[in-house]
Amino acid sequence: MKVLIIGLGSIAEKHIMALRSLESGVELFALRSGFKTHTMEEVTDIHSWEDLPTDLDFIIISNPTGEHYKTIMRASETGLPLFIEKPPLANLDCIDDLQRKLKQNDNITYVAFVLRFHPVTRWLKKNLEISKVIEVQSYCGSYLPDWRNGSDYRTNYSGKSRMGGGVHLDLIHEIDYL
Repeated sequence: MKVLIIGLGSIAEKHIMALRSLESGVELFALRSGFKTHTMEEVTDIHSWEDLPTDLDFIIISNPTGEHYKTIMRASETGLPLFIEKPPLANLDCIDDLQRKLKQNDNITYVAFVLRFHPVTRWLKKNLEISKVIEVQSYCGSYLPDWRNGSDYRTNYSGKSRMGGGVHLDLIHEIDYL
């Protein structure tokens, strides 16, 4: 299996671990925006769309949310399946163009809403009669400085709304599973 990863931050590292646990011989490529970024063991850095291997199996888009639209639009041109880290977009202003492009290029897409597959969420979906639900309460609490060890939250995209960060976008799992 050959996989391209766009955005090699903390969530990409989790995807890489998951891929390696599924297939020991997975070949990983990272499309990098610069030459001075950190490298990862057994991940081949690529610095141009033109240098992509022609036999990739799929693409993981895990760069900052504010970059997703242009990245998805460009990646869709490959015709490959796209695994898009949540949230897929920073806003819905361009959703029609994006959907049209994905359909035109016949891309299979999936957005990483992983809590849909949590055992409790699956059990509730299977066993709960929605017509009998009177009230639902959900709580999510976290402390931004604890999100990424060794990283200054003030410089990370999660703490910058202009880059697609912020609680209304980063903490959307609860809205999704509800």
